Amino acid sequence: MYLKKLSQSPLIALICILFISGCANLTSDNEKPAPQPAASAISNSTYPTTPNSSDGKTQPAEHTDFSPETLYSLLVAETAGHRNRLDVTLAQYLRQAQVTRDVKVVARANRIARYMRSQQAALDTALLWTEISPNSLEARNVATQQLLFFGRHTEALQQIDKVLDISDKADFELLVKSSARTTFENRDQILAGIAMVIKKHPDNDKLWLAQAFIQMQQKLDNEALLSTNTALKLNKKNIGAIIAKANLLTKRKQLPAATALLKKAVKHNPEHIRLHLFYGELLIKQNNLKQADNLFQRMRLQYPEDSALTFSLGLLYFEHDLFHQAEPYFQQLIQTAQRSNEAHFYLGLSNEQKGDLNLAVKQLKKVTTGNKLPSARIRIAHLLNTLGHPDQALESIQQDRKSHPEFSLFFFLAESELLAEQKKIQSAYELLEQALLQHTQNPQLLYSKAMIAEQLDKFDIMESDLSAVIELNPNNAAALNALGYTLADRGIRLDEALALIKKAYEITPNDPAIIDSMGWIQYRLGNHEIAISYLRTALEMLPDQEIAAHLGEVLWVSGRPDQAKNVWHKALTETPDSLVLKATMQHFIP
Repeated sequence: MYLKKLSQSPLIALICILFISGCANLTSDNEKPAPQPAASAISNSTYPTTPNSSDGKTQPAEHTDFSPETLYSLLVAETAGHRNRLDVTLAQYLRQAQVTRDVKVVARANRIARYMRSQQAALDTALLWTEISPNSLEARNVATQQLLFFGRHTEALQQIDKVLDISDKADFELLVKSSARTTFENRDQILAGIAMVIKKHPDNDKLWLAQAFIQMQQKLDNEALLSTNTALKLNKKNIGAIIAKANLLTKRKQLPAATALLKKAVKHNPEHIRLHLFYGELLIKQNNLKQADNLFQRMRLQYPEDSALTFSLGLLYFEHDLFHQAEPYFQQLIQTAQRSNEAHFYLGLSNEQKGDLNLAVKQLKKVTTGNKLPSARIRIAHLLNTLGHPDQALESIQQDRKSHPEFSLFFFLAESELLAEQKKIQSAYELLEQALLQHTQNPQLLYSKAMIAEQLDKFDIMESDLSAVIELNPNNAAALNALGYTLADRGIRLDEALALIKKAYEITPNDPAIIDSMGWIQYRLGNHEIAISYLRTALEMLPDQEIAAHLGEVLWVSGRPDQAKNVWHKALTETPDSLVLKATMQHFIP
């Protein structure tokens, strides 16, 4: 960096010398950032950058003349960074990014903001960066990331369009993930935006695949299959597209076609583990266990030291309830002391599913570290309760909360569930009040407390807690649905209930509990046929006693008592002790 001569001031000269030292880590827009002594990760680029010139040639770094005020501000920033006061560093760099509009300063401000997870600052500097250096791939990709973080999908797609003008390294995976978290209507807008980008870049197979994934999110499977086929025509080696097509064919019950596609792909990609795993899972779904086992044995011979592969194979069998096939993989991990905590965890769950609860507890107690620890300890408490040791179960979870304070939130929630299972509703409520003193305004605790308050007929508290959850996260579908359903069930403020449930349905349209609520509010509003349609769909997705009770009631009131009885009796054979079914039937059947 070129600095104007300022020798007339000894102080300014000293600042210049120090600043040159501190600024050695500032990178030009087409250079990779160097490691730094303090918080080195802040300078690491997420994406490679591209030359600034239109002809693609690397240009020499510009000489920048900084004012004394800017030099002093940047010196303060660098000094603060070396003292781990990154808040000061960021504040100074953000100010100078706006003042100087120097690409190196803006880029460094952005990297610091990302390192500190200052999302708004990262977005603002990324957009400024794209304005100053429109051909910077890093700037465009970071802007895309941040726009997606804030749910600004249309603008993110505009950035992706610009990225594709420069390179094919657009972050489609992040776009798909962000799309999955938004509403049905927003996804329609995203698909419209992608279609516009495809018109400009019709030969990008990854773009077509991204469109296919979002079409699948919208249940547009036929359209998704067309998009996937196009991706494969453009690039027959696109593994993601192969798996997506196989998945779509499987959903359409075209298992031979899906199997043939994957068999061919596996043959031509012998080293692609994820492809083999997907093929193996399809074989398991078709009960071709011998073929699946042969495939997995070949994979283990090819990668004998790959603990992640061994774990994945065990988990694949476990998730399809093939516990005897899964256990040898988990036992191998324990023998080789690789991922043993996870292996003990799944062996414990496997023993539980097989009915050996004591052995399950024994295995789960061997989980001593890692991210499975809280789940294992919570499962132990529930198993002790099931085995007829309720006091021991509570003592276990209470001790866990003291021994592992970093997981206290999870243990509070688990203990409240145990108390509720033991019909100690008031104790569960008081525990959650205590938990909220330690974890103020935690949405999970507020939601659980609201559900317990409803059982205690504390409607005002329930409404207050759920409203607080919604205020913290307006897109919390569970809270929206719970409040809307409660209003509908009580027959009060039905317009408000409908609005709440509709919003929950827009966020998670495939949740049978929310679909049940849609049916119930329509029933309360007198729209019986619409209600029956929703309730039938919910019951098909989830054969639940409460949904069956609701559907039967609406059928009865609609003049179809025989159909109502059939629904109730079928549900009662599956859950003979259901109080809600018996109460509903007694209300209508003389």
